[in-house]
Amino acid sequence: MNVKDFEIFKFADNIYTEFVNNGKVYNLNRSPYLDIVLTDYCNSDCNFCIADLVHDKKVIDFDAAKEKILYAINKMNVREVLLLGGEPTMSKHLIPMIKFLKTLNLDKIVMTTNGIKLAQNKEYIEEVICSGLTNINVSFMNTNKYKQSKITNSKFVLTEDNLCDIYDICKDNDVLMRINSNIFKGNLDTISKINTFYNNIKACCDSVKFSPILPVDAFSVLNVKTKWCSDNLIDDEVLDRLFNDIETYYINRFGISIITNDLQFGFVKNSMIPLETPIILNWNFGKYTGMMKRVTDLHQINNIKLLSNGELSLSWNRDLPEYFIKTT
Repeated sequence: MNVKDFEIFKFADNIYTEFVNNGKVYNLNRSPYLDIVLTDYCNSDCNFCIADLVHDKKVIDFDAAKEKILYAINKMNVREVLLLGGEPTMSKHLIPMIKFLKTLNLDKIVMTTNGIKLAQNKEYIEEVICSGLTNINVSFMNTNKYKQSKITNSKFVLTEDNLCDIYDICKDNDVLMRINSNIFKGNLDTISKINTFYNNIKACCDSVKFSPILPVDAFSVLNVKTKWCSDNLIDDEVLDRLFNDIETYYINRFGISIITNDLQFGFVKNSMIPLETPIILNWNFGKYTGMMKRVTDLHQINNIKLLSNGELSLSWNRDLPEYFIKTT
């Protein structure tokens, strides 16, 4: 069992080659991965979503996007792709995009979704899953329907039964399914809450990942949700104790060893508790992270973004054209 089986991030040695963009010299990882933002639109309104911080919502141009994707693959050695939004199932280009990516013989084609449209339409989920995905990540915050509704602000409330229905189709088509959940004040902020959540949904997926919410002003173009996030962030010291306590709990209970990558790409630590349904802890806080600092200070490029405005970029922020990649 290895974390890389459940994560898109590479775990090879961080070897870099020179990459010049807009007159600046960057160090490009030999195995970067590509995020593709298909659309800024979403059928949820989660309180902490960094994708909702844009003032001018767009939908990607499919034909133009294909050219940028080929550039990233042929010129930057991208082998793994993550489809995002907004909510990617809101895009009419989702299935054509997956089918196009499948023709490129990539190592992984992953989609992160809130699962709503998949749960509402069985024919649609079968079409999506069978089109070429290798992995799917479903965002799910709480097994309590009221809390799930309150967090996502969605008219449709995803349930454990929905997750199991999606998972059944994934299993039939050899697509690995992970459930992503976020930790913040009032939501999965104790070992007891995390264990209860995990035990309720572990039969509905191949792995479960817990991540603290991010301070969204680090990513934002328009800061419309930064106050909610700042009010509900958990202190780094508290998170550090919580994650260490979770690991200790499972080590003592099952006599297992924790698998860790010790800072993937040099900027985020992930650890995995190797249960039958593994738990992945995303240490994206405090000393364990510094994604954009790698770009701005060290000029190290580990991740490329194809934004919904069609720009291939080194940054999520669409108001920073200095990071747009010249492909001609």
